[in-house]
Amino acid sequence: MKKKDDIIVIGVIPARLASSRFPNKLIKKIHNKLTVLEHVWKRAQYIENLNYTFIAYQDINIKKLFYKNINSLISTSSNHKNGTSRVIESLSNKIFDYALLIQGDEPLLIDKEVSKFINVVKASKKNNIVWNSVTKIKNNIELKDISIVKCKLDKINNIIDCKRSVTKEENYKYKLQGLMIFDKKFVENYKNIKKYKRTQKESIEQLDFLLNKINFKAFKSVYDYPSINYPKDLKNVEKILLEDNFQKKIYHKMIND
Repeated sequence: MKKKDDIIVIGVIPARLASSRFPNKLIKKIHNKLTVLEHVWKRAQYIENLNYTFIAYQDINIKKLFYKNINSLISTSSNHKNGTSRVIESLSNKIFDYALLIQGDEPLLIDKEVSKFINVVKASKKNNIVWNSVTKIKNNIELKDISIVKCKLDKINNIIDCKRSVTKEENYKYKLQGLMIFDKKFVENYKNIKKYKRTQKESIEQLDFLLNKINFKAFKSVYDYPSINYPKDLKNVEKILLEDNFQKKIYHKMIND
């Protein structure tokens, strides 16, 4: 039973295989060992202030991959257009205060940084709010990469706009990462959120938060590791796991667990 002072935070990894840029990327193996999704799942287990984590899936191949963790799988509809709506469905009848969305293509996430993110959100004690982890855009290559969602912040770290295509003059200094936190009130009110054409056109689910005037806050992360959007990103992740001492340490721990 939940105690009065307990704050329950659950992690949800929305998983689908029909990616337009890189189909089946979540079940591609890294160094011919663990799949991308298994990397994300294992790292999520190291996040100390999560009560538990599950995978919201639709594809039978994901169910087969995680047959040993069948109790951590929740089957969801094939009609979802983004990870947020899939996560919202999976939270039905769950007891929680906050839900952490972890995109399934983030195999290099840092558990201690995610724990810090969760603690910042818990300390804010705000209602009907969405948080997104962000990090600084490194160079013009990232600025021009349409697979990266750029965002603009105000002086108190509210996210005030998101775009894929921007110019240097527009002064978009940050990019969204694949980590969001929803509070329970937002989840309960999600069915009332109006869906906008711009959101679908630009394929940025966070635009619906902004256009519905929902409080959308940024957590500035000090880490900047790539997600997997294209086949070339898989090669880049493999290289990082071999050459980055910090990532190598986590990787060896995962392989041996």
